[in-house]
Amino acid sequence: MKKDNEKLYINALMQRATIYSFIGENEKAIEDVNKALTFSIKNNIKYSEYECKLLLGTIYNNICKYEKAIEVVKGALAFFMDVKDYQKVSNIMNTIGYSYQYLGNINKAFEYYEKALKINEEIKDFFTQCTLLNNIANLLAIKGEHKKALEYHKKSLSLREEIGDLNGIAFSLHNIGSMYYLTGENMKAIEYFQKSLKIRDRIGFKQGKGYTISNIGALNIIMGNLEDAINYLSQALEIQKEVNDLSSAATTLNNLGTAHQYLGNMDIAKNYLEEALTIVEKIKDLNMKGYLLSNMGKLCIEKGEYSNAEKYLDEALAIAEKIGNDDLKIKVHLALFSSKLTQLEIQNEASEEKIANLKKNIQFLNKLAGEKMLVIATPEILFFEARLNIIEGKADEAKRKFEECIKIYEKYGKNLEIARAVKIYERSLSLRDTKKIDR
Repeated sequence: MKKDNEKLYINALMQRATIYSFIGENEKAIEDVNKALTFSIKNNIKYSEYECKLLLGTIYNNICKYEKAIEVVKGALAFFMDVKDYQKVSNIMNTIGYSYQYLGNINKAFEYYEKALKINEEIKDFFTQCTLLNNIANLLAIKGEHKKALEYHKKSLSLREEIGDLNGIAFSLHNIGSMYYLTGENMKAIEYFQKSLKIRDRIGFKQGKGYTISNIGALNIIMGNLEDAINYLSQALEIQKEVNDLSSAATTLNNLGTAHQYLGNMDIAKNYLEEALTIVEKIKDLNMKGYLLSNMGKLCIEKGEYSNAEKYLDEALAIAEKIGNDDLKIKVHLALFSSKLTQLEIQNEASEEKIANLKKNIQFLNKLAGEKMLVIATPEILFFEARLNIIEGKADEAKRKFEECIKIYEKYGKNLEIARAVKIYERSLSLRDTKKIDR
């Protein structure tokens, strides 16, 4: 075969592999890349050999084989550094950064993303630059820096609109929706998710479509539309299983568990969370494992299984500390405090010492939350203070703090949280008359 024909043959296999991966047929994609890789090695076409390895690493990331992705592309990194193909160097660093992100090594992921972005700003590879801006934004969100993350996503969207990258535009729209979702701006989140979904439908990107539908479902949980949420999440899960998107499937299962927990279907909720945990153990997604353990802990609190709850939450906290996830850390601390407070509420006596300790915990929570976690933590902490005031017999102070908490939830459209808070507040009031403080 002539050299030109050899290159055409390799490129054709790689292009078909890319299409297969795009539509979720990753096994076929891997088969084509391996054919191209074997042919390249046999014919000593070094450049194509390492291009194949780069594509293979990207596909492995898509199917959550993160360690394998790193192993495949690291050799390619050395080769492209030697031949000074900095565009490929940047792509590989992005691939490695993505692998480390989902393996829970946030600092390592930042390191690779930032090196890749610096290269891209010099060589003006706008396609990869947009991807890197999104990836860095996602890490900032994990660290709780949502406003800064939103700036990165908007910069990426602007660049993608300039170069007419439809698939990239859909990604950026989705990610902007996710940031508004995290900051409680629900209507803006839905607007951006729907825009993303429209493009993903148009271009036939099934994996992305499943991801966006899943987020619309999660948003409906917050807004209190639980049946709609379950419908969206079930649609998303079907797509994710079809395209073997295990990481997204775990997130969707987690949200299905949350929806059923709010409906009082505790056993169904537990089954969904356990299925999700099995997946994240398989794909070694430490970050998602932390969130699932946290939610298992919250489920146990609701069932009155406080010892089990603390075991799950302690494990989740250890993961949050290990990978530097501030968002998860505050959520676990809030859940641990909720467990202690709930146990105090149902006891016959509440000592002044126990109340003083909980007040110290509240000070710690306020310090930990800070400005960047305001939407997540502030109403929860106010609600805890109101419940503690009820135990102390300070009804007026409890009412003031409770109303302040509800105003924040109303501002951000957290209808389900309002219903939950009202139910627990009424329970706390009903327990007040039987409570004695041991002085």
